[in-house]
Amino acid sequence: MKLWIENRAEMEDILNKAAVGRLGLIADGEPYVVPLNFAYSDGRIYFHTGVEGRKIEAIQKNPRVCFEVDEMREVVFNREQTCFSTAYYHSVMAWGTARFLESDAEKMKALEIIVKKYATEKSYELPPEHALAIVSVCEIHIDKMTGKANVPDQ
Repeated sequence: MKLWIENRAEMEDILNKAAVGRLGLIADGEPYVVPLNFAYSDGRIYFHTGVEGRKIEAIQKNPRVCFEVDEMREVVFNREQTCFSTAYYHSVMAWGTARFLESDAEKMKALEIIVKKYATEKSYELPPEHALAIVSVCEIHIDKMTGKANVPDQ
């Protein structure tokens, strides 16, 4: 059964659990989608990248972006009628405005959010402050978010 997810807490849970997100941009007049490691916190998505490249140029020209995550739960194959095969999943689409964090304090705070997500139960160290000069950290302020799922019929 396909359904819209309207509960924001459920959408946030999907964002928090997803290992990879896909950033949608317009680069040189063309759609451009980039898979990213990221973290979600308090209505914002954070990711880090290098200090130059297509993604950075695209955001500088047009900071409006979309971001997608999904979780494939199960593929259900119908051997008799393959056109009736399906997949159970949860997904979230978010739209917002991206900006590159400028202060070292902002960058470090966002990097800590990202590192905590992926370190899980392992101990970790944040990058040394001098390393912040060679990394860009981006924040997406979410304006709109939708969720969708296909789940087994009850």
